[in-house]
Amino acid sequence: MVLNVAKSVRGKRGQFQLDLVTLLIIIFVFVILLVVGKLVTTQIDDAVQTIDEIPAEPKNVISAIDDGYIKFMDGAFLFLFIGLLIALWFTVWIIDTHPIFFVISIISMISLVLVAMLVHNVYFEMFTDDATLSSIAADFTIIPFFMQNLLAITIVVSGITGVLLFAKFRQ
Repeated sequence: MVLNVAKSVRGKRGQFQLDLVTLLIIIFVFVILLVVGKLVTTQIDDAVQTIDEIPAEPKNVISAIDDGYIKFMDGAFLFLFIGLLIALWFTVWIIDTHPIFFVISIISMISLVLVAMLVHNVYFEMFTDDATLSSIAADFTIIPFFMQNLLAITIVVSGITGVLLFAKFRQ
């Protein structure tokens, strides 16, 4: 299995920044889906609680799902981020690169930082303008921390990725 993955990415040289941009976009879309999902879950719970024909047991189950949503999805977000990060670092480690790509990588890292700043600003514009979304986003713990520190996380991740890409032992 590892050999098949290694063969499929062998010809991919110096494009780890594209992988990092993809990672940023996936994480950003996932965050939006999680916050909107909490909004929908809360609205469904509120609607079900007002219907008198529904017995108490299903109401309790729906309420428990709504109450546990934030804790579970915060963990799912962290799991997704760490999983994508490990996959990125693994694929970067098995790629053979020439040192000439280092200059291109530095330029790409600078553009990646700009993309991270844009994603950060879009996130805070989306979730500070609307009071409902703002309160829901504030209920999460990991996601706001991640988005507030997105620039620093991006710099650290791209630095480690660059080291993994170019600091290999040659045979």
